[in-house]
Amino acid sequence: MNADWTVGGISFAYLAGAFTLGSTGGYTLTMNGTGGWLNAAEISTSTNVPETIDVPITMVSDLLVSSYSANLGFNQPIDNGGYNLMTNYRSHSASRAASAAAAASPRPPSTTRSR
Repeated sequence: MNADWTVGGISFAYLAGAFTLGSTGGYTLTMNGTGGWLNAAEISTSTNVPETIDVPITMVSDLLVSSYSANLGFNQPIDNGGYNLMTNYRSHSASRAASAAAAASPRPPSTTRSR
């Protein structure tokens, strides 16, 4: 990333190759759900290869993180801002990665796991 970004969602498509969203400038990704399912922001993948988010995330709404077939890794803290971090995984390692990133947040994590 070359600046701070605010987005409603990130989706890695089925045929996407391995990808790392990162930054050398110390920028933050803000997740802001403004519609859709549960009015939550969403990060999802349906690829068969690992996808990695290597930037700090700030939540300004609930966030749904879902992975149906591959690992989805988080290498930086997720600041939940008091909002809910919901996970929907078939890959348990991806669920643990999101929960661990939220636990590294400066605010206590609020996570809900669904299937």
